[in-house]
Amino acid sequence: ELTGQVSNPASRAAYPPTVDSGPLRALYDNLKDTELHQQEEPGYGGSSPVTAREQRAMDLDQAIRGVKKADWRGNRFKEREVLNAIRAVLGSDEQSIEAIFEVVKAQREY
Repeated sequence: ELTGQVSNPASRAAYPPTVDSGPLRALYDNLKDTELHQQEEPGYGGSSPVTAREQRAMDLDQAIRGVKKADWRGNRFKEREVLNAIRAVLGSDEQSIEAIFEVVKAQREY
C-alpha cells in the first residue's frame, strides 16, 4: 500500500477532478484555505461544484503558463513576469505571493 502511494502521489489525497496535474496539485496544496471564501460555482454538465481554492489554483496555473518564457528561472526579468502573474491572481499578500512563487519554481512543468 505504501509503495502504491509513493509511486502514485495523486492517490494519497482526494483531489477534485480538475486538479489533474502535478503543478496544479502543488498549487492547490499550498493555497491557504483561510485566504479563500469557500464559494462554490456550479460545474459544467452536472459535475461537482468548483471550490474557490480549486478555481484559484486553476487561475494561477493558467496565468503562469501564459507569461512564462523559456529559461525563466534565474532571469530576473522573466521571474518578475511570473511574479506579476501570481500577484494578479492572489492580490497584494506578499508573503503568499513569495510562497507560491517558490512552489512554482520547484515545478519542472513550468
